[in-house]
Amino acid sequence: MHRVAVALALLFSTYSSGDAQTPLLRPVPKDGGGEVGPSKAQLTKQAESKADAEHKDALMRADHAMKKLEDFIADLSKERDLKSFVAGLEQTVDMSDNNQDAEKAFHGRLSALRHASSGASLDGLENEVRQAALDAQQAKRRKAHEMRSLVSQMRRDKKAEARDLSRAAQKAALAAKKAARALEQAQRHAGAKEADYEREFEHNEHFVEDMKDHAESLGEKAEDRIEAFFERVEKMVDQRTDSITEEAERQLGPMRQAVGQARAEAEAAIKRAEQSAQVEAKQADASDKAAKKSDAPATEDEAKQASSDDHAAETSDDSDKADGATQSDSNGQETKKRDDSAKDSDDAKQADPADLASPAKDDDAASAITLAAAGAPATGTPFLGLCGLIAFFTGMVLLVSLRSRRDIREHPLLG
Repeated sequence: MHRVAVALALLFSTYSSGDAQTPLLRPVPKDGGGEVGPSKAQLTKQAESKADAEHKDALMRADHAMKKLEDFIADLSKERDLKSFVAGLEQTVDMSDNNQDAEKAFHGRLSALRHASSGASLDGLENEVRQAALDAQQAKRRKAHEMRSLVSQMRRDKKAEARDLSRAAQKAALAAKKAARALEQAQRHAGAKEADYEREFEHNEHFVEDMKDHAESLGEKAEDRIEAFFERVEKMVDQRTDSITEEAERQLGPMRQAVGQARAEAEAAIKRAEQSAQVEAKQADASDKAAKKSDAPATEDEAKQASSDDHAAETSDDSDKADGATQSDSNGQETKKRDDSAKDSDDAKQADPADLASPAKDDDAASAITLAAAGAPATGTPFLGLCGLIAFFTGMVLLVSLRSRRDIREHPLLG
């Protein structure tokens, strides 16, 4: 409606200033033959034309400002899909927030704990994952808070835009009124009829004042629609943010369970790796021993042969010592035997030759056994040395036995 009024005002201004649109007369040169400046009438007509043009331009700017305000309100009046609007808000927050980064960090550290090596600190990795879980929960809470803050900020921005458009339209209307006043003065100086330019000014004044009032009313209307729209948005955002917060609380429990499971898997994997390493180490050790044994078999045989020779030499030394001891004992027995034989010879002179014959034979047999045992050749083997010892002790037993028999037989003679 105001646009029609603007068009009528422009048309009325054009007709009322028709005299200002007539071409100016060429200035008449004076007697000097040179050209003279424009006359006073011409200057006033030019001022009137300029004022009229500025007034029209002011009306056009005011009309443009009003159109922007009306378009803004028309956009607010459109029906919007609140779900899509809230989804767009959430996407905006996700793009500007580190919520997704926090979740990625949690899953990355969880994987690091699950695949930890044997030298890694499981306690340190577990603490990092648990902290990442808390960070992810805090990121969701922060997301809900930022969604509410974004709604409040958008509401303030829209209201500020509506106020700016309204003020711009009011300012343009005041500028048009000022241009109308300048046009009135120019028309008065140009010699226009007072009734005409006063009527035109009153028309322009009422028009721009109505435009100013209309701009102020549209601004208030825009703010009311903005408030109504964002109240509905705020309710839906509150529902969504409550859901996000509850989801964060629910996810914390499974996250902690996932941390415990990852720790158990890491410990089991490390244990298997250690057992496998031990088995491989044993196999490698066995392989090294087998390789060394296959590389130097002759050396081991020579070592065994040297050990056998050393043992045989030690056995031979022991046998020689035993034979020496046996020979010493045999010599002592021979000496004792000669002494006993001499004594027996003296006794035999008094005894019966027949009784003495048997002991002599026994002594000769014992001596023969003893001498045989004493004269047994020493060999270099333990078995032969043992046989010599057995023979020596057997001879000693026989000798003692013979001595006992002889003593028994001599008792009657001594009596």
